[in-house]
Amino acid sequence: SKVSAEIITKSYFDSYFKKNNISLFTTRAGNVIGGGDWSSNRLIPDIIRSYNLSKQIIVRNPDYIRPWQHVLDVLNGYLILIQFSFKKTIGGGWNLGPAINDEKSVIDIIKYYKNIIPLNYKILDKKNIKNKLYESKYLRLNSSKIRNLIGWKNKLNIDQSLNWTLDWYLNKKNSSFEKNISQIRKFISTNK
Repeated sequence: SKVSAEIITKSYFDSYFKKNNISLFTTRAGNVIGGGDWSSNRLIPDIIRSYNLSKQIIVRNPDYIRPWQHVLDVLNGYLILIQFSFKKTIGGGWNLGPAINDEKSVIDIIKYYKNIIPLNYKILDKKNIKNKLYESKYLRLNSSKIRNLIGWKNKLNIDQSLNWTLDWYLNKKNSSFEKNISQIRKFISTNK
């Protein structure tokens, strides 16, 4: 469905919008992390739930690598891309992802957090699973287009992103809103 949406959007841009100097584009971001995500079957919310409930986290694919990046980096990329689209007519797909040297596997993230908070985990034995769905071991986004044409890159590296995310979830003194504002201000003042 993502690819279909990208093809349709690019077709509309090429057929109707480009000649009228109207930008129309799609964006894709890597695996977005940050405070406020409580979805099931997502690594960091599952880690936080297991920590809060003192329960064991079950790890499905420990060696799988995903393009983890902080939500503020993604939002910053969207805003920069939109701003650029007012100056120059753009179309097609745009990827927002971290640098390859910022990749971590699922187990790397669990172990990173285990050094900070008490975590108990168990790696699932896949031999006993029926009807396994295929998942790619490596997911990467080629962000060279936005890096080369606009100069966008993540301000936060993976360790900072993981720390800011954990800090949000473990926040006891401020409301979620206040914590969000605090992290946004800190992000804006971060130079990279």
